[in-house]
This record gives sequence, structure tokens and C-alpha cells, in this order.
Amino acid sequence: MPVAVGDGGANAGGTATGGGNATGGGGSTGGGTGNAGGTGGGTGADLDAGLMDFCNGNAPVPVTVGGSTICSGDLGKRTFTFAFCSCQGVTANNQFRVGAISGARDGGGSIGVNGPFVGSNNTVIGGTIWASGDVTSSNNLTVGRDVVCGQNVSVATGSVGRDVVVVGNANASGTFRVGGAVRASQASTVNGFTSAGGIVRGTPMVAAPCDCSAPVDVGAIVTFFSGVSDNAARGVSPTALTGTANVNLTLECGRYLFQGITSTGITRLRTRGRVVIAIDGDVTTSNSFELVPEAGSQVDVFIRGNLSLSNNASVGDSTRPFATRLYVGGTQVTAANSLSVSANLYAGRAAFSANNTFDMRGALFVGSLAAANSFTVNYDDAILGLDGCAPTDAGCSSCRQCANPTPACRGGSCGRCQTDADCCPPLSCEPVSGQCLEGIIQ
Repeated sequence: MPVAVGDGGANAGGTATGGGNATGGGGSTGGGTGNAGGTGGGTGADLDAGLMDFCNGNAPVPVTVGGSTICSGDLGKRTFTFAFCSCQGVTANNQFRVGAISGARDGGGSIGVNGPFVGSNNTVIGGTIWASGDVTSSNNLTVGRDVVCGQNVSVATGSVGRDVVVVGNANASGTFRVGGAVRASQASTVNGFTSAGGIVRGTPMVAAPCDCSAPVDVGAIVTFFSGVSDNAARGVSPTALTGTANVNLTLECGRYLFQGITSTGITRLRTRGRVVIAIDGDVTTSNSFELVPEAGSQVDVFIRGNLSLSNNASVGDSTRPFATRLYVGGTQVTAANSLSVSANLYAGRAAFSANNTFDMRGALFVGSLAAANSFTVNYDDAILGLDGCAPTDAGCSSCRQCANPTPACRGGSCGRCQTDADCCPPLSCEPVSGQCLEGIIQ
């Protein structure tokens, strides 16, 4: 279990995703299962030789920001380790479920909250719930693996498959079963838990699970792509997605810059091959909206401003959520009507508002969450297996600067993991491959 005990270790803060050392890239074939671990290697200077080079073979997608080169594959697999991550506390007044898509490891899918988690309705987490604040549940709480809590745990009924790790006190008012042990501080009070492994006293330290200290600089990434866009070569206007007319557009392999998406008509986008879409403004739709990668395609979308989908919207391929990654740099993400998302959505600065039932495949990383109805995320662990271009022995001060196939920060360099403590939350170490993966590793 990736919990630092006694010493913050690899799970302590560190450099945020998107900054610092050269990070990895995303080839167009990074599919399959998340257990593949991805690839690394290469330097920023030789990664981009124009449109033909970008579209041929499996070269990564490089971005040079602030003198450092990042690549979309490693950005994705370092950002989306949790099915759901929030930089602020979460209050779930309705049903809250996190699981995994078909074929993922052991039905997992974990949530991370930098602050307290409060569940007042049925809460089901297939993997781990990791909160730096209190974990409170006044209804049934079912957790497949671990409950990791930086303060106090207060629950009614339910169960956890492995351990409860708690820095403060742990109290259950009803029947709460623990498949492993309750691992608590020396001074903690523990009441009402039925645990197979008993109570184990120690000095648990629980780091904030979500890397929110320095958000991904989406605006800088959009600025970079404005200088290398392939709009002219592909004959696509930067204003093609604004106005009142319906839009039905297929984007061939390339990097596209748009001034915004503000169409009041129906907007349908398809992508072929490796595609980057940079939006130098907001995405605001008042009619139906679709963004779907065709078979074998992967797409990274960088939105400088806010995202507002006020009518029916469909994003991604339900059989390959890993293949669509969206990064929002603004402060607001709103879904006001029916929304089908099969993608990985980062909005680390944003307040995310879902005004209807929210059911997503992939992963969601937000500044804060307001969900007016039931909330479901099913994780696609294939995101952890994207191809990358970061040197496999890159320098580091935290696991947050590393990614599969060398996800551990050991001795100042990225390398293969040896124990779960080498992995960033909530991942576990597979000793044979030395990769950090979602799920219970036998």
C-alpha cells in the first residue's frame, strides 16, 4: 500500500506535473492496457521536425515551455493517477461512485482529496479513498482497497477491503468491517471497527494526494502550439469553430490552433491519427457538441480559458477513454445538461459544476467539485501506459517528476520501484516490472 509511515518519503509534495525536468510524450499507439508502462527516452531538441515527422511513426508530442520540454504522454500518465482528484474538500450529498472500466485492474479506481471528504449518501470506491482531511460518511461506505486519512475517520456502516490508515481518531457508529488492519497513531482512539488484522499502532503520515501546488500551465502550452500549428498546411481556419453555423469537421493528424469554440450550431469533431487541439480562449457551447477520436487516434486538447457545455455533449471514445486528454486552464468548468465523457479531464484551477447526473469514463482532476446529482467515474488505467519521451533516468526530487517505466524517485534519479512507498498515491509497485500501477499487486 503506497502509504508513507514514519517518513513522508516518496509521497511527499515535490514539483508539480508539467514543470521542472523534461517529461514524457504520447505516441499515437499508446493503447492496450495501463499495465504496459509506456516508454521513455529522447531529448526536447530533436523531437519536432514538422508535420510529416509528427504524423509518421510513433514520435511523441513535445512542448517547450519555459526552457523545458514536456511531452503529452508523460503529462497524461503523471497527472491522472487517480480516477478523481480534487484540490479542495468534497461534500457528496448524492450517490458517489468510483470504479474502473471493463478490463482494468481488479475493479479499482481511486479518489484523492486535498482536504476532507464527506459522504451523506451511498459511497462506493473500487480502489482507495485518500484524503488529507477528515473522512466522514453518514451512510454506507464501501471501499475496495484502503482508506487513507490525514485526520479523523467517522463512518456509519460499510467495509474496506484492506487497511484503514488514520492519523487522528477512527470511530464507526454501526458495523464497519476492515479486511486488513486499522493503522493508527499511538494516541488515536479507535472504536467500532471489526478488523481482521486488529489495530496496529505507529506514526502514519499522510501526504496530500493531489499535486495542486503548481498547476499545469495550460496557457503556456497553448502559446507554444500557436507557433507550430498546422492549420495552414491542413487548410483549417483558426475561427472555424466560432459563429452560428453547424460544424462537421474531421481533423487529420496535426496540431491545430482555434481562437475558441463558441458555435451556437451543432459542432461535430472527429480526429484521425495523432492530433493536438489548442484553444486560445473559451469553449462555450449552446447546442450539441461532439469530439470523438476515430479508431487508433489520440487527441490532446488544451483550453486556455473556461469550458461550458450547456447542452448535449459527447467527448471521447467509450472503448478507449485513455485516448482523449483535455486540459483546462481557466477557473470554471460547467456541464449543464446531458454529458457523456470518455476522456481524462484536467482542470486543476477550476471549480467543476455538474448540474445533472454525471457519469464519466476516464479520470477527472479538478480544483473543486459541486455535483448536484449522482456522480460516477470509471477509471481507465491505460493512461498509465502512454508512450513518453522523458529520459528514464531523469533527475528528480519526488515521484511526481517520474512516470512509468521508471516511476520512482530514488537517489535523485527516476528509476524502477521496489516497494509501494516508491509510488505516488494511490499506485502500487509491481516488483517484476518496477512499474507503479493501479490495483492490488500480488
